[in-house]
Amino acid sequence: MNICFTRHAKNRMRWRKISSDTVKLDLENPDKIESKSENDFIYIKNIDDTNYKVFCIVVENKYVIKSAIKK
Repeated sequence: MNICFTRHAKNRMRWRKISSDTVKLDLENPDKIESKSENDFIYIKNIDDTNYKVFCIVVENKYVIKSAIKK
């Protein structure tokens, strides 16, 4: 799986204490996928009673991570 993180995503993940492994797990086995547009998606995963959302664009089998949040 080819994953690329934007600077914004890296900063938000560091600030929110979300690891790249958690993002990868969310992309590989999401509980739900919401489509915002043709290539723009939100991957949602619940891990240990915490909901993670990964915002990404998928282009030619490459995931460009825009941001990630947890609630």
